[in-house]
Amino acid sequence: MSGAMNQGPDLIKYGIAEDESDYRIHVGLGGGRVYVFATRAGQEALRSGRRYTPFAASQDGVDYVTGLGRRVPWRDVDGCVQIMMPRDLMMDIRCTKRDSPNVKGREAVRIVLAMFERGILELPPVEISNHHSESPPEQNDPAPDNGKAHKVHHRGLQLKGIDLITDSGLSAQVKCDWNCTRKGLALQTHEINPHKLTD
Repeated sequence: MSGAMNQGPDLIKYGIAEDESDYRIHVGLGGGRVYVFATRAGQEALRSGRRYTPFAASQDGVDYVTGLGRRVPWRDVDGCVQIMMPRDLMMDIRCTKRDSPNVKGREAVRIVLAMFERGILELPPVEISNHHSESPPEQNDPAPDNGKAHKVHHRGLQLKGIDLITDSGLSAQVKCDWNCTRKGLALQTHEINPHKLTD
């Protein structure tokens, strides 16, 4: 985002605090890294009282702020793991930084699914409670084996922050976070979607 931003429509409180997924997966296409952490750990990082760098985001075609949040170093998120993106996937990124959030989001999901398929990406074991399998583990049990991940197409689940569900019932939201390797994880707190983009 460059230049002065005009006062646009009011932003609503919608971000990681409202996310009902078990995990967050932030895909740093600009740095070739993927960051995996429990959603609850990201929420707790924002509540820690530390003065993380604020950010304001916009989208091409509008001249006002469309999102607000904080940049949090990945090491400050409890249990967050950093995973190198395979070179062949890095060489085959099918979007640019200037593409729409929808296009970049779909590419991030494609890369994450490919990494799951290869066994490169696993969800770190933590205590979780928001399972989405038909026979969920007991609350506060450690996360079970991941199994394969599947893209979610149900709009209601997507609005709850769920993009992927594994065979074992764990859910994850995938974010294209282009510069997170250098700038920190973008943990959004407020947003407006001027283009009403959907998957």
